[in-house]
Amino acid sequence: MRMSKIIVSVSGNSLKECLLAVQGASYAELRLDQITLNSEEAGKLLQHCPFWIVSVREAFFQNPDYLKLFETVMGNNPQFVDIDFEIFERNELIPITRVVKSSKTRLMLSYHNFEKTPDEDFLEKMAKKMLTAGAAMMKIVCMANTIDDNLMLSNLYKKFPDIIAFGMGEHGKMSRIASLFLGDGFAYAAPDHGAFTAPGQLRLSEMQQIVQLVSSGQ
Repeated sequence: MRMSKIIVSVSGNSLKECLLAVQGASYAELRLDQITLNSEEAGKLLQHCPFWIVSVREAFFQNPDYLKLFETVMGNNPQFVDIDFEIFERNELIPITRVVKSSKTRLMLSYHNFEKTPDEDFLEKMAKKMLTAGAAMMKIVCMANTIDDNLMLSNLYKKFPDIIAFGMGEHGKMSRIASLFLGDGFAYAAPDHGAFTAPGQLRLSEMQQIVQLVSSGQ
């Protein structure tokens, strides 16, 4: 079994909140649209975890200093920058993608659907579009309204080696757990001490317990 990488999604209104959220994590996601840190505070935060995915969503551009904050974060050499594919070609992204291309940080492109899980043909076409656009890793996250939605998302691992795919909501919890053991083992969790950033997330300690149980054969 490949090593599971439980990514803790970090948000917060202060450095103290964010540091508490990342406590106990080896892998973390910095939601730039859900923090209110200045550049200095963000730089300090990234020193407290060895592996970071920095996520860029549309709301991030409401920060008047978004480019300065992004450049500071990139100075700490995160492993991935995750950009929402729907905004990938917007003008605001030009300086951001320029910074990413000039670094060693890998580009992740992501697709989100907060209402439903489209059919497999749509999901596969979306994954191919993101690959063509230059994604080193793809992320597809959709609202799971049925058990079958989880299966469609998990099937993407059979066709794309560099992908993270799972469902949101109560029905999507099983695919979040499955993502621990599929592909490269990336799975997202809420911090033990902090806010949930997506529906259906489990806490870090819950995900860790699941990995331990599976690893021990119980």
